[in-house]
Amino acid sequence: MAKHNNKRDRLIQAANNLIHHQGYNATTLADIAKEAGIPLGNVYYYFKSKEEIGHAIIEEHTQRLSSLFKSWDNLPNVKDRLLALVYNDLKQAEDTARFGCPVGSLCQEFNKRGGELREDSSKLMMQVYDWCRRQFEAVSTGAEQASDRALYLLSTLQGMSLLTNTFKDPGLTAQQSHSLKAWLDTI
Repeated sequence: MAKHNNKRDRLIQAANNLIHHQGYNATTLADIAKEAGIPLGNVYYYFKSKEEIGHAIIEEHTQRLSSLFKSWDNLPNVKDRLLALVYNDLKQAEDTARFGCPVGSLCQEFNKRGGELREDSSKLMMQVYDWCRRQFEAVSTGAEQASDRALYLLSTLQGMSLLTNTFKDPGLTAQQSHSLKAWLDTI
């Protein structure tokens, strides 16, 4: 059973990397199989379609985000937890400059597809938003203020990622991270 999961995990990771680097439409099942080191015919044993692989990628991102948020929830205060999110983006600045935000790019790719992939991928961004909103609820004067702050933070991070990728300049992420830190110092 471990081999089954290992091959399935390799296919998911290969598909995730390829879709992040070259886009969903440009990525074929043959590309995924080759990247994972698995014969193309075996892909169908694990996934019936590329769309099924897309759902598996979304699930992997969901679990990864849940794990990150759980670890950050152990930090002593709201500011430290939110800075962990900001600095996580900063750590990925080089990769973001080359390929875009892993979550944001995936949401954009799947949004173009429509259907269930679109619906499921939008839940990824909502997961980040909800976590941020819960953090701000602890230091805000009301639900509306917490929601506004969460939306501001998320849109700033995603805009930062878009511009970092567009201009191929990881320094933009560093610059905006410093601005976000200064903003978070005021809450």
